[in-house]
Amino acid sequence: MFLGLRMSEWWWLLCVIQWRFGQVVSVSSTPAIGMKGTRCYDDFNRPQRCIPEFENAAFNVEMEATNTCGEKGVMEYCVQTGITGVRKYCEVCRPNQHHAHFMTDFHNEDHPTWWQSETMLEGIQWPNQVNLTLKLGKSFDVTYVRIWFWSPRPESFYISKRSTENGPWIPYQYYSATCRDTYGLPDMTHTFRGEETTALCTSEYADISPLREGNVAFGTLEGRPSAYNFDGSPELQDWVTATEIMITLDRLNTFGDEVFGDHRVLKSYFYAIADVAVGARCKCNGHASECVATFGSDGAKRRVCKCEHNTAGADCGECLPFYNDAPWGRATATNSHECKQCNCNGYSSRCYFDEQLYEQTGHGGHCLDCSANRDGPNCERCRDHFYSREDGYCTACDCHPVGSIHLQCNSKGACQCKPGVTGSKCDRCETNFFDFSPYGCRSCGCLEGGSLNNVAGCDPYSGKCYCKENVEGKQCRECKPGYFNLDSDNKFGCTPCFCYGHSSNCHSAPGFSKYLVESSFSRSDERWTAEDEHGRPVDLKYDSFTQSVGVRSSGNRIVYFVAPPRFLGDQMFSYNQLLEFTLRIGDNRAVPTPADIVLEGGELTVTNTIFSQQNKVPSLQNQKFSYRLHENPDYGWQPRLSARAFFSILSNLTAIKIKGIYSVQGEGFLDEVKLETASRGVAGKPAHWIESCDCPTGYVGQFCESCGPGFRHSPALGGSFASCIPCDCNNHASICESDSGKCICQHNTVGENCELCARGFYGNALGGTDTDCRSCDCPNGGACVQIDEDTVMCTECPTGYAGPKCDSCSDGYFGDPRGQFGSPTACQQCVCNRNIDPNAIGNCNTTTGECLRCIHNTGGTSCDVCLPGYYGDALVLPRGDCRKCACYAPGTQEDATGELTCDQATGSCRCRHHVVGRNCDKCEDGYFDLLSGKGCQMCNCDIIGSINKTCDVLTGQCYCRPGIAGVRCDHCESHKFGFSINGCADCECDPTGSKDLQCDASGQCPCLDNVEGKQCSRCKENKFDRQKGCIDCPDCYSLVQNEAKNHNEKLIKLGVILDDIESQPTVIPEEEFPNELKKVQEEVNEFYSEVLFNTADTGIIQQVRDIEDKRKEVSKMISRVDENLFLIDENNILVGINIERGDNIMDEVDEKILDIENDITHRGLETLQRALKQAALVGQHSEQMTLIAQEARDIADSLDYKADDIMISSKKTKNESMVAYEVAKNTVYQQSIIGDYIRKLKNDVMSTEMKLSKSNDWIKEVGEKTVLVKKNALALLSEIENLHIPEINMPELIERSILLRQEMFILSNRTNNLFQDSNDIRNEIDKQTELGKGLLKNAESQQEIVNDLRNDLVFCESQANGAINLWDEIFNGAVTNYKLLKEFDTQTEKNKKEAAHALTTLDDIETIIENISKKSSVAKIILDEAKKNSDLAFDKAKQANELAKNASLKAERTKSEAEILFKNTTALGEEAGLMYDRVQNTEGELKNLMGKFRSNTSLINDAKEKVGRAGKDTDSATRKVSDLLRDVEGIMFELQHSPTIEESDVDRLEEEIRIAEERMKETKLEERLLDLQTEHKLREELIGRYKMQIAVLQEEVDNIEDIIDNLPEGCFRRVELEP
Repeated sequence: MFLGLRMSEWWWLLCVIQWRFGQVVSVSSTPAIGMKGTRCYDDFNRPQRCIPEFENAAFNVEMEATNTCGEKGVMEYCVQTGITGVRKYCEVCRPNQHHAHFMTDFHNEDHPTWWQSETMLEGIQWPNQVNLTLKLGKSFDVTYVRIWFWSPRPESFYISKRSTENGPWIPYQYYSATCRDTYGLPDMTHTFRGEETTALCTSEYADISPLREGNVAFGTLEGRPSAYNFDGSPELQDWVTATEIMITLDRLNTFGDEVFGDHRVLKSYFYAIADVAVGARCKCNGHASECVATFGSDGAKRRVCKCEHNTAGADCGECLPFYNDAPWGRATATNSHECKQCNCNGYSSRCYFDEQLYEQTGHGGHCLDCSANRDGPNCERCRDHFYSREDGYCTACDCHPVGSIHLQCNSKGACQCKPGVTGSKCDRCETNFFDFSPYGCRSCGCLEGGSLNNVAGCDPYSGKCYCKENVEGKQCRECKPGYFNLDSDNKFGCTPCFCYGHSSNCHSAPGFSKYLVESSFSRSDERWTAEDEHGRPVDLKYDSFTQSVGVRSSGNRIVYFVAPPRFLGDQMFSYNQLLEFTLRIGDNRAVPTPADIVLEGGELTVTNTIFSQQNKVPSLQNQKFSYRLHENPDYGWQPRLSARAFFSILSNLTAIKIKGIYSVQGEGFLDEVKLETASRGVAGKPAHWIESCDCPTGYVGQFCESCGPGFRHSPALGGSFASCIPCDCNNHASICESDSGKCICQHNTVGENCELCARGFYGNALGGTDTDCRSCDCPNGGACVQIDEDTVMCTECPTGYAGPKCDSCSDGYFGDPRGQFGSPTACQQCVCNRNIDPNAIGNCNTTTGECLRCIHNTGGTSCDVCLPGYYGDALVLPRGDCRKCACYAPGTQEDATGELTCDQATGSCRCRHHVVGRNCDKCEDGYFDLLSGKGCQMCNCDIIGSINKTCDVLTGQCYCRPGIAGVRCDHCESHKFGFSINGCADCECDPTGSKDLQCDASGQCPCLDNVEGKQCSRCKENKFDRQKGCIDCPDCYSLVQNEAKNHNEKLIKLGVILDDIESQPTVIPEEEFPNELKKVQEEVNEFYSEVLFNTADTGIIQQVRDIEDKRKEVSKMISRVDENLFLIDENNILVGINIERGDNIMDEVDEKILDIENDITHRGLETLQRALKQAALVGQHSEQMTLIAQEARDIADSLDYKADDIMISSKKTKNESMVAYEVAKNTVYQQSIIGDYIRKLKNDVMSTEMKLSKSNDWIKEVGEKTVLVKKNALALLSEIENLHIPEINMPELIERSILLRQEMFILSNRTNNLFQDSNDIRNEIDKQTELGKGLLKNAESQQEIVNDLRNDLVFCESQANGAINLWDEIFNGAVTNYKLLKEFDTQTEKNKKEAAHALTTLDDIETIIENISKKSSVAKIILDEAKKNSDLAFDKAKQANELAKNASLKAERTKSEAEILFKNTTALGEEAGLMYDRVQNTEGELKNLMGKFRSNTSLINDAKEKVGRAGKDTDSATRKVSDLLRDVEGIMFELQHSPTIEESDVDRLEEEIRIAEERMKETKLEERLLDLQTEHKLREELIGRYKMQIAVLQEEVDNIEDIIDNLPEGCFRRVELEP
């Protein structure tokens, strides 16, 4: 390990002889200060230098390498061997095989690990460096650095270090064979004094040998002269300090063979290091004996010194916070430099080292943050500007620095103040002084009458006096703007100007004196009255003795005293004055309320409590109450009002009410009522609070309550509160009415402002000339509208006429008034036989009269024939009776165009082969597969094996007899035989004696050996025991066998006789069956007797034969039961037919849906065509009409989509119904148990009910969609036909608007349940109204901007004329622009008023105003440019002219649209009223229909219940009959298989016969048959009633459709048929 070390290096290795790799000698923890036994203190508890143990600081500290072999993948390298002839062998380097952490792990020479770089082949050679960085994580005092190479030592490398974290890298030592060439340093091994921290360079380790395990050892103090005085050399102390060490490998050592570029040679040169050791101690500056692990603020684990000597820090490099009385220093062998505690006398826990104080006193601890207001290095005295109390506590003087002469107070804490300053701390001005400054304070000079609470006082900083609420000025000598009469008796200083809101400037009116309106009740009640809280009169009692009035209450009734008229009326002179009265009540239990005092006036009410304004609660004693009439919240009037609103109440005071009752069954007495006011010309104190207003232009009167000459109120008849505006008659009148403002118009104009042309005239009445309105020249003096300069269109043409001059036929009429196609002909109404929509557009050709838009499925030139695919009479009134051919597509033949047609007279469809029915919707009997579309195929059912010739209409499966199978019913089922008309019988092969359970055609089963019989059920002769395979009988049995043969022969004969009887049976009537059965019993008894006395074979056979006859009779009776059950099956088939008829009804519903869909499509297209045609006629208004047409097209498309969805749903429902029907039908035919029939029928009926309910829902939805289409189409038509400029009478329009709002409010309440979305619409209107108000305000501001722009235009115009005299055209253009802008100004003002009544177009108004503002700005810029350049001015002037014209046209268009929208709103209101009445009638019809529907539902439920009972009864009877048959068959079987009959057997048979008879009686077959027949008749009657109900239901559906078709246009109600 130490090979290669020089002798000079051994001295520093000896000092670390106790160091061992990977281990740190542990030391005991340091005890508390003053304890013995620690290395930082000696035995006498004196501090001494202590240092941590010496260690390998690099052990297990991971190094970082900038290059590592294998980190980029598997890499090959070769190794120098040093053997002649065999110099290299190669290996591979894999990822993490030679990681950098192998340099600091435990170094085992037997199993070495090393870090290795990439080879020279990958570029590892000068000038490319490889850096190896070791982060120690803490400061260390480094003694040496040793590197053990696993490759040849580098030719050049160096070691550097960092003294602090993130500090600069400082070179430690250079190694190079060419020190001066590589690093620019001489080759030296020691330094000189003064240069001891200089890095040296040596070539000592530059040789290439050894090739492996070469050491490099660097001693940090080697060659440093001051190393022997280390404690006295701060430079060396810092030199050995390191936090990080970096090894930089610069150049590889080679043999020089790399110049040939041989890859194997290049791969043999690389860096490899097996171990790096750093001998060091934790740097603790002699104040700690160990380093401990801890966690930093970032959560990382690191080592710190465990500091002693009152030091702190990771390196013990500072004193503890309160141990700064001596300077910190590194501990030496002679001085431990222990940190000493500061002396702060208990007033501080923080201090710092004060070097100057240390030099002066020997103690450097300067205390910080002394508590208790103390100061000094040791907190030994009070702070400046503090004084010590008697208890020694230091208290602040708090002398104000501005108001005090000195900041230091005396021993008692008193400060010395400047002139005008007061306070113990000299911190404020004296009363009535201000301007708190270094010179003291100045006097305020406030007016007492205007000062708050009539006490002179001001802000001590600004000198501004504290004024009353309505007073201003620095010295409170002036009223605020809008107020007058500064009065010391007025709590608020000044009174607000009322002036009806028209002026804020007023002054005190002369000649008014204070006056009292009072009631003393000295002689009478002075017309005072009383009433309760509901306004009902109450008796008022006058007491002449007490001279007061009184009231009394019964119960909890509240009674008020009501003032007479002389207290009422215009009492605005009582504003801010007192209302006083005297009141007492009958007890001391007064209960005040918020409405004890009530003032009413101007549609407003204010109330107050009796105890407000510092009044007391009423009691038994007379008390005086006083209330100031002012809106200030301090006076308690509720609700809180503005001054103007309070004035409004007083100016029209309609009631003064004083509550007189304050308890149950109480009484009250009123006296001495006074109301302070003022009057002109009476003696008394002057009333300076009466105002005289300074009215603006247009207002006159003391209170600006009237309009001056040439002005009018706006709105008209608005009263004194309404604004006064100039009369604006557009130069068509010289006078207007003062109150209403209506102009007396001339020059063929009308309107409140003569803004419109009279009826029969057209033009722009806003031009201001007598020729503004010109004659329309329309028939009968009708009205017209001007489209452009050369086109005038009449708007009131005679019926049947249209066109700009009423010279063409209107829609619905035809003719040639102008003679374009021959001689002129008058317009006459088109003849379309009422088979058109009267509300549609383009119903006929306006020239020929040919009908173009036939409805009701009609066609032809006069809508007089049914369309292809329809049948009926097109001329039936009130509308054509053309019904859609209800042809079933798979069963109907198509025409040449692929359409399904029918006979237009009868409606019968052309059916395919073997398809029948009027609609070709079913196959002939015995045919199936209708859905193939090729006709029906024959069933080909076997005539013997099938019940009838019919089969399943979908699958072709025939209906087989019992035991028969196959699609055609042509063979027996498995284990059955006897294919016949009665079906196939069971083989019943005995499984014990048969080889197979399948028998042959005769019913003979295949028997085993020694087994015989038809069912293989007995052994052969002389054989017995079938379970053992029929073995031989004993010999003694031969005698018995002979006797048995004789009996068998006789039985065979008996069997022949029985077969004859069976083929020709004797029928016994049902009523004789009991007698016959009784005879059978008697014969059995006789048979029993004969058996006892006579064993002859003939007697037994005869009895057996009789029993067999009786059995056959029972079988016949059971057959009758089967026949009855078959009848029930047929009835079920009838039910299936009824289901099929239900499907037909659903088909008819589908037809109705198709009709509605065609009607929707037809009407939508008609509406679209009319919109397009009307748009072409109107011209300039095409933009709006295009939007309307687009909306109609979108609505039509949307409805088409919805109609398609309805059709898909209807078809799906129809298919599902057909499938359900087929399933039900198959179930009826295929199931063998009657209970299953009934359950399936019940399910089918319920399914049909659901489908019918869904069909009703779809009918309702289609009806709603139809109403919606009609509404949209009619609304579209209304908008198109009303697209003209109507004559408007503004007063009438305002009145109509008010009435309309009332009607709409009433209509909204009435139709709250019909129009569920009306609330949202009203809310939206309110929002639009608020938006409109805001836009109107913006319009007003824009108006002011336009006025300013107009003035600027005039100014620029004059400048342009003065600058360029030769360009007269510029001047004329500017003048024209000015006039146009002025006209636009007037028009904008009018539009603003009109827009207030038609707020629905506010968005367009806002857009127009913004465009006007932008265009006005452009005009201003243009005129400014005209001043600079005459040519550009001329062009810009023309552009401004065009923009102004466009703005004017848009303004006119906005006005027209607003008027049209108003008319539409009115029409909508009228239509809504009509619609409401019609919907009420419709709802009545629907309720009747739903009643009938519920009745049908109850009938269906009864039918289902009865069918269920019949099924249960039939099941019971079937079970009992089956049991009886089994008993009889058992008896017969036993008789047939018994060779001899014993007496006990006869008894048992007799008992079984008796039991069978009893069971027969229990079945009550006759009663059950009668019940079944009765139920059958009832069910047939029920089915008949059901058919009638279906017919009635169909009629009701037709009625609903008629109601829907006749609903009024614009009906928004969606009728819902509730189940």
